[in-house]
Amino acid sequence: MRVVIGGKRVRLDPRKVLGEGGEATVLLWAERGARRAVKLYKADAAQRLPKLSALVAVGPALDGIAVLPQAIVHDEATGAAIGFTMPALEPGFEPFALLSRESFCAAAGLDLARLLAAVHRLGYAVRRLHDAGIVVGDFNDQNELVRPSDGAVAFIDCDSFQLANLPCEVSTEAFLDPLLYGPDAAHPCATADGAPRWFGRGSDWYSFAVIAFRSLTGVHPYGGTDAAHPTLASRARAGRSVLSRGVVVPPKTRSRIEALSDSLLDGFARVFEAHDRRPFSLDDLRSASVGIRRCSCGLELAAGRRACPRCTAAGPVRAGRVSTETLASSDGGFFAVAADATRWSALSREGRDVVATIGSWGRGDSVRRVVAAAAGPDTLVRLAPVMAAVCTRSGDFATLVLVDLSSGVRVSESTTEVAMGAPAFELGDGCAYRIAKGTVIELRADVHGRVEEVPIGSVVSEQTVLHRAGRGVVAVTAVLGRRSYQWLGRSGNVELDVPSLDPGEALITEWIAAEGDLAIVLRHTLLGGVEHVRTTLLDRRGTRLRDRVEAASARRGGAALQGGVFSRGRVLVATDIGLVRHDPRTADAVPFADTEPHVVAECPLAAGPRGVLVALGSKLQLLSLA
Repeated sequence: MRVVIGGKRVRLDPRKVLGEGGEATVLLWAERGARRAVKLYKADAAQRLPKLSALVAVGPALDGIAVLPQAIVHDEATGAAIGFTMPALEPGFEPFALLSRESFCAAAGLDLARLLAAVHRLGYAVRRLHDAGIVVGDFNDQNELVRPSDGAVAFIDCDSFQLANLPCEVSTEAFLDPLLYGPDAAHPCATADGAPRWFGRGSDWYSFAVIAFRSLTGVHPYGGTDAAHPTLASRARAGRSVLSRGVVVPPKTRSRIEALSDSLLDGFARVFEAHDRRPFSLDDLRSASVGIRRCSCGLELAAGRRACPRCTAAGPVRAGRVSTETLASSDGGFFAVAADATRWSALSREGRDVVATIGSWGRGDSVRRVVAAAAGPDTLVRLAPVMAAVCTRSGDFATLVLVDLSSGVRVSESTTEVAMGAPAFELGDGCAYRIAKGTVIELRADVHGRVEEVPIGSVVSEQTVLHRAGRGVVAVTAVLGRRSYQWLGRSGNVELDVPSLDPGEALITEWIAAEGDLAIVLRHTLLGGVEHVRTTLLDRRGTRLRDRVEAASARRGGAALQGGVFSRGRVLVATDIGLVRHDPRTADAVPFADTEPHVVAECPLAAGPRGVLVALGSKLQLLSLA
């Protein structure tokens, strides 16, 4: 497509998609060695010009902390403004939302001190924005990014910022200051007259405190349960946080909260219970990172915490309908698990290595450990019971190495494309997948360790990512606002009838799985400031069997999607209330309350013949449900 930037005609490659949102598509623009990004709106952008021009003017002063507009982009044919250019972030940045997931932190090597350092940097960035006359407004954990390797932070979606007389016109319910709620209790993002609300520095510091608290504890400050205030929004209005007496949270979460320093907890209480909107103390964040120690149970404790809240609170766990068995322990945190009928395996990060722990289902059998890969900021690892796929990005391509976990020996090395900022690869049942020049290739090792490569389908090059799907793979392609889904395998390829998102609806995450003749697509989305979960069940012909959309707040287990198991047409996922089994055919959700002490939201699961394998911190446990 051809556009005009700075008076010069430019050709943009629609295959270079960096991101897709409800309002715009972001493309990579590389010219003469310089890498920049171009944000193209899906609707007319004329009304955005005054704010975009103002942001272009302040951009140079905030380089390094906010991805601000640099130049306006015009349509070549009509001359209309259709977007803007901005710096292209280097690889490695992830949404702050991921910091609330223990498995992500384990894979990235993020301990409590590094989490505190990242949150401190975010607070410093907020100060700089305020000093420049900018209010973030729609401040949430999807539009603030962090690079785990060095703690660098960056604001994106900066065209929504508020400055001078130009308002921020969007909000996200989970991060909106309750002092700014609209009159409708069921829809707090909606204002009385439909006009944009005016945010302030105080509301930014409120949102910052929510992000900080979630990153450090894994729970929203107004999470938990309170009989008198059944919804998050009602608890926020009443100032009933998880720090309040009588608000119930899982014991594992309560211990993470109580392990923080008193000064931090006092600061959070002032924000969430006394509605204090003064700038959060960055000194408290800095001092809290000094003197942290790790208890033998794995919980990290602030300096001065003599007793571990997890150990002192632990009493006899009610067995109920679940029995537990610890299969392995790790000096680092487990972040991936896999299992089949005879074997299981798990990955943990220990120092500079990614270590695989392997065992079999026979009682008393020995457990082995091998180094699967060197841990690094550009390295991703996928796991199967007897194999690991190690992918290391380098520019527009990535090196893919298959490792036999029984010996630790590399059995194959090849390359794969990078799509939407991430390497396009996956590891399935006994085989791996990569993409080369738009061709999806299956890699399968024979009994002698030789790897056979078989092309199984064609996709759009550099715009397709892969998801494991039983004895195949689902290829998801994004082309200028449209996503398509293909189920590929040696038995044949089909297009999946996955419905498009509504206008203005943004995809946060998606989880795809398949078993036998069924596939499921779960999507966590944001529309009108409210989080939703879309569930789509399909058959092997690609026909849609069920489709359901529900608010995340009304769903058992909320928006927990990742790390689950798809078996017998149902999804089992770890949530804050324990394991929950969702049946997409009937929309039934069955919680297993007795598992609540043994899991946290979205911890990795794998199904085996003796129960469910759970990766939780430094322990690998087997849960057997009655």
